Amino acid sequence: MEVIAARRALLFARELGYERVMVEGDSEVVIKASKEKSLLSSDWGHILRDIHALSYSFSSISFHHVRRSGNSIAHRLARRSFCNPLLVWMEEVPPDIVDVYNHDLGLINE
Repeated sequence: MEVIAARRALLFARELGYERVMVEGDSEVVIKASKEKSLLSSDWGHILRDIHALSYSFSSISFHHVRRSGNSIAHRLARRSFCNPLLVWMEEVPPDIVDVYNHDLGLINE
């Protein structure tokens, strides 16, 4: 599932015209495969090939593994997307995410 989300995020970033992108995920296997262009013969190798091709759309791209505890906003938004898959968070923090957002900001500022 995370490999699909990574591909969709890169497509979205390209559509928005971003030039520098940082991809974070808690699946170490997906992040490592995205960085190293490996596992192309796996069940999701075709998706990784898309990720690698999309990578050339950006002037700068990096992939970072983060622990699940450091990725709580993404998980909350992913759960939220099951109810409303077309909702996009661009500027305002959705009211039901504010608590997790504020918690993560506190971790960054420590």
